[in-house]
Amino acid sequence: MRRSAHKDILIFLQQVVPDARSGQMQRRFCLMASLIQACVCNGHCRLESLREASDAYQARKKSSLLQQSKRWLSNKRTDWQTFYLPFVRHFLQGLAAKGELVFVIDGSQTGSANTTLMLSVLCRGFAIPVAWVVKKGEKGHFPEEMHTDLLKMIVQICPAGCRVVLLGDGAFRSTAKAYSSGV
Repeated sequence: MRRSAHKDILIFLQQVVPDARSGQMQRRFCLMASLIQACVCNGHCRLESLREASDAYQARKKSSLLQQSKRWLSNKRTDWQTFYLPFVRHFLQGLAAKGELVFVIDGSQTGSANTTLMLSVLCRGFAIPVAWVVKKGEKGHFPEEMHTDLLKMIVQICPAGCRVVLLGDGAFRSTAKAYSSGV
């Protein structure tokens, strides 16, 4: 008999982040596995539609997956370095085997008062977010420094030895700083 998708996802998470097997971290990664399973089952990542999509949390927990997800996302211990970076590195390593990584950089409005500058990697027709910075304010051009800070983040996690292509609109035209920062 095949294991559940939740168990498969949890085992993968524990392989990438060995600390995910102990105490509180195991509970956090178990919830993360439920969130991933719910996103895959639903075909999208809107929090409001995650309510009952996960097998593991449906029967055992009284509070809904939506409430647990909101608490998990707002927790100060849920950070990019612990819960996203290890998987991005693993994912980029797999994509780099083809010899080329294609990144897209773009800014967009998030919520009513924030704007996000996001760097995503292209994979099978999808743009998978890799790194981002958020600023308060209306949509518009981001300062050059924000672009270069985002590119510096990517330089640290990009696998060596593969060609990197960066696509974007005309919002960031200066290449001098990008080249001098090692991008």
